Amino acid sequence: LCLAATVAAGCSRRPALLPVTLPDVARVDAGVQTQIRERYAALTRAIGARSTPIVELATAYGQYGMVLQAAEFFDVAEPCYRNAEALDTDEVPWPYSLANLYKSRGETDKAEAAFTRALQLQPNDLATLIWLGRLNLDQGKTDAAESLFARAYSLSPRAVAVLAGLGRVAVAKRDYAAAVKYLDEALMIDPEAESLHAPLAAAYRGLGQIDRARPHIGQWRNRDLPVPD
Repeated sequence: LCLAATVAAGCSRRPALLPVTLPDVARVDAGVQTQIRERYAALTRAIGARSTPIVELATAYGQYGMVLQAAEFFDVAEPCYRNAEALDTDEVPWPYSLANLYKSRGETDKAEAAFTRALQLQPNDLATLIWLGRLNLDQGKTDAAESLFARAYSLSPRAVAVLAGLGRVAVAKRDYAAAVKYLDEALMIDPEAESLHAPLAAAYRGLGQIDRARPHIGQWRNRDLPVPD
């Protein structure tokens, strides 16, 4: 099934939109199948009603994209978010969700661009600052990452993901004492944040404190650090 790309027909204010499909949902649980079909039906109704306000149509596209993304139908979710963003350019969730979709697919440049658009709309959004900081840090853009994490720190100085970002930046810049400060504090707040033991071990090695580095190497686990969003 496919919704026509020319939803804009008959309404000059609406941009031409990308086609959106209903995927084969057989691989997901019955409850998820129901959610996907319900969102698709809601979107179909919103498109069919020519009087639907543009913002409501954007929401229908975006909400369908969200349930698709949650079920990992990334390729089908992408045009939903792009349509939602085209219809309602002032709404943060659509570029933010699109950025996370691109991140899940490993499309770093697209993710960075979408997170940047989201941040322009809401400059003090903590989650966007953290994700964009991580992307910059992973690409070796330490100054840009430091600026983003510093902004996040001013908003939430006890957020573990923020302290972790500042710690990783400090390791990259060989400011090992600062790295120990940030990472130790993060682990005090959340002792289960086991992924922080690796950069903390690197910081202690950088300080020449091998005996203090060794225990952290043994405690490291490759686990995602949650982002508050």
